Amino acid sequence: GRKKCWSPFQRFWMEVSLYLTLPLVQTRISPNMITVCWIILEIGAALLLLRADYVSNVVAVVLFNFVVMLADHMDGNLARMKEQFSLLGPYLEQVGLFLGMPLFFLGLTIGNYLRFHNTLYLILGLGGVFVWLFEKLIRVNPIWFGKDKVQIITEVYGRASLGSSHWLMMRVVELFRRVQPFNLLFFLIIFDYPLVAQLIYTGLFTFEFFRKFVMTILSIKRLESK
Repeated sequence: GRKKCWSPFQRFWMEVSLYLTLPLVQTRISPNMITVCWIILEIGAALLLLRADYVSNVVAVVLFNFVVMLADHMDGNLARMKEQFSLLGPYLEQVGLFLGMPLFFLGLTIGNYLRFHNTLYLILGLGGVFVWLFEKLIRVNPIWFGKDKVQIITEVYGRASLGSSHWLMMRVVELFRRVQPFNLLFFLIIFDYPLVAQLIYTGLFTFEFFRKFVMTILSIKRLESK
């Protein structure tokens, strides 16, 4: 069930999840069932944040950062162990990955407003949710350029992302990313600084949107010059 991992954190969670996946191999549980379960858990974590209290915030971030992370690895493990692959699986996984963070951040934003009654933070948080979603919308779809250019346009993804060539930047980014569950979001929630978490991640979402947009345009222009 193992696969190639691109970071030490991903390898750690994959290895742990392998042992949790083994008992499922002889059951009728499918990889897609697990994917649907962790998507529901993401929604549940976001709803917990609406309770606007410290304990609910902690339970939500543990669910979001750890339980969902393990389940996200388990569906792939089970697919490889059972050799059950489907086109629906990758689609469901992308839906979960793309919607999980904005849903969690939306829950955090509304929960913070209910708890602290700060309208400015509410506006900033909602802006952060939209920026996060817009960053996904500006991604290039190779099919837009015609089938004959699919191969060359896929290079845009690598150039616009923080690849392995940016080693130091990747280490810094992992302090904030969900792939590293002990990230800044986790500690800010644990130490009860939800407003600070909301402000920092709103800034990060905004920065990533503009960075990805500029890098994508530059990458396309370099390909054009070739």
